[in-house]
Amino acid sequence: MEVVNYVILRIQIILKNELFCYTIFLYLFLTFQNQLKMKSKVIIAAVCLAFAGTRSFAQVGIGTTSPVSTLDVRGSASFNTRNLTATATLTSTDHTIIYSGTSTATLTLPSASACAGREIWIKNSSSYAVSIATTSSQTIDGNSTWSIPSQYETVLFMSNGANWIVSNKLLRAMAVLIRNKEVILKL
Repeated sequence: MEVVNYVILRIQIILKNELFCYTIFLYLFLTFQNQLKMKSKVIIAAVCLAFAGTRSFAQVGIGTTSPVSTLDVRGSASFNTRNLTATATLTSTDHTIIYSGTSTATLTLPSASACAGREIWIKNSSSYAVSIATTSSQTIDGNSTWSIPSQYETVLFMSNGANWIVSNKLLRAMAVLIRNKEVILKL
């Protein structure tokens, strides 16, 4: 019965235009399974698994019935955001961290090996430096720690499955003033 449950689960993720054919094949298998010998059951289950396995690249659409990517979202997305004011260890549910404390602090990233591909944005909204640390001797772009020293600086950290890398760094926006064809920049 476990194989049948697995087949049903795999079939549910198949592209909808092929779902009907696989559903009929599975229905016939389930209907006549008591009349089949064990060897035949294993062969039919293997065929079901093979067909379902070749279609595991199914696309998921949110807000669309015709997705064009593995995940196709036609609308806005919302991510977990936490405001921190002191030293803390980030969790598996963190996506965006805004630090607004009144002194320096250390924020520790979760283990990179437990969350390959995860992205965490950290923004320093305070006028104090924020130190970013790792666990288990992991590194951030080859360094044991990373500093976000400037107010309004934002850094995107991404796990590669073994360590953290800095994928993006945004500095405070610059204001541009043009007067008499002369450009004056202010930070």
